[in-house]
Amino acid sequence: MNAVIKAHTLADCMDIMAEYAEAYEQAGGKNIIFCEDRLTLIAERALLRRMGGTFNSSVSTFARFLKADEKAISKQGSVMAVGEVMTRLQREGALQCFTSISGVGNNARCIYETLAQMSASQVTPDVLQQSLALLPEDTLKRKIADLALIYEGYINFLQERGLLDESKYLTLLPQRIRAEGSLRGVNVFFLGYNAFTAQARETIRAALETADNVVGIFCGGEEELYTNSAADAFERVCAEYGK
Repeated sequence: MNAVIKAHTLADCMDIMAEYAEAYEQAGGKNIIFCEDRLTLIAERALLRRMGGTFNSSVSTFARFLKADEKAISKQGSVMAVGEVMTRLQREGALQCFTSISGVGNNARCIYETLAQMSASQVTPDVLQQSLALLPEDTLKRKIADLALIYEGYINFLQERGLLDESKYLTLLPQRIRAEGSLRGVNVFFLGYNAFTAQARETIRAALETADNVVGIFCGGEEELYTNSAADAFERVCAEYGK
């Protein structure tokens, strides 16, 4: 069974998850609940309130669930690397907007967050470069051009050192799930997400292909109050599998 459930509050989401998890356990099943790091403790407490303790349900983030031998760079390390790339490009006179050497520290963190979101959405430096032809000659175009150069420099930095970015690291999760069958015979929950990146949607597909049941539980409702982004994305992925 694949199901998407919308609740009006986060507390309702937790209660529904615990109710489903208990029902699956009573039927002899095991559960894995995926959620963001900020929600793991809340989800664990919801399970404890419902069942008083269990060995057949576990709460995890995507990153914790992934077991890989590849060497990943920390977020702090990535910010430092982006700062180094920016400093080099500034010295070369290649940047048009991010030209302040004194502002590299603050800008590097914000720029890395932007690059991480682009990577998670499978946007590459080439895509940014190609988009420049569609933009008018203004500040936005100059910033996009700078981002493309910084992005390319950061990727080169990772490749030269044999490192994987934290956001790229998670692209390994779907193939590991499929190859190792780690979700086979398990009921999988996607709990409380506000949205799904392209990588996360591929993880949902891997779960749909291997797990016994897949349940998405999200805060949702009337469009005037909720974006329903995660629920709609989850439902579209499930529809690819006919259910």
